[in-house]
Amino acid sequence: MSKKSTYLNLVNKDYRKDWQFAMDVMKNPIVKPATSVIFIVPILLSILNKEILDGIQLPFQLPLTLWLSWISAILYLIALIIYRVYCPKFVQEYRDFGQFSKRKHSHRWIVWEFYYNIIKYETWELLRESFDKNISIEAEGEEGKEYFTSKAKNNETIDIGIPKVKGRNVLLPFKLEDNKIYLLKISEDDIKLNEKEKELFWILYTSLTKQNNTARNWFWIVIFFMIFSVSLIVICNIAKVFI
Repeated sequence: MSKKSTYLNLVNKDYRKDWQFAMDVMKNPIVKPATSVIFIVPILLSILNKEILDGIQLPFQLPLTLWLSWISAILYLIALIIYRVYCPKFVQEYRDFGQFSKRKHSHRWIVWEFYYNIIKYETWELLRESFDKNISIEAEGEEGKEYFTSKAKNNETIDIGIPKVKGRNVLLPFKLEDNKIYLLKISEDDIKLNEKEKELFWILYTSLTKQNNTARNWFWIVIFFMIFSVSLIVICNIAKVFI
């Protein structure tokens, strides 16, 4: 097989809408306290306007900015739910390889993450990419055949075996479209261990930040309206100075 890549790994112009940037928004310390407004407004309503339920009377006693703050908080909560449910857990746990390294995982950990996320999101092209980037190698002779005793079950042309732990090393076998067997090996004594672990992390991470595209778009739509609502609050407060 030629080492020439069969995919185009281009940077999308909308990459700032990927999940890792959504995580930056959700972990902003300024935004998080806003959810407390969700609980404050109903309490104020019950105190200042007890007739709202009976007479359908609009609560004009509360300032517009407080209502806008309440709307912003609700939108933040909706965005948070979308983020927690649809953003891949791997992305939620790590913002970059530096954070991953700080966890001091075993060198085998990234292979298991690689395997489980490929199965979950059906990102079979990552197997090809691991070979193109010299992390995986083509099996020689009979090596690896014992891992594939049945027909491919994940995809018509691609199959992936369960990672095999041998001592302190791990091996992930897989087949590509050419029906050849490939092995992703991570060995403790490999002089390029850190480079392989880092490259494997970014191959997986980059793919996961683009998963669940519909939910990701809705997240940013909600965030847009939240920012718009906050902007109205700022405009109202500035207007009070001159009126």
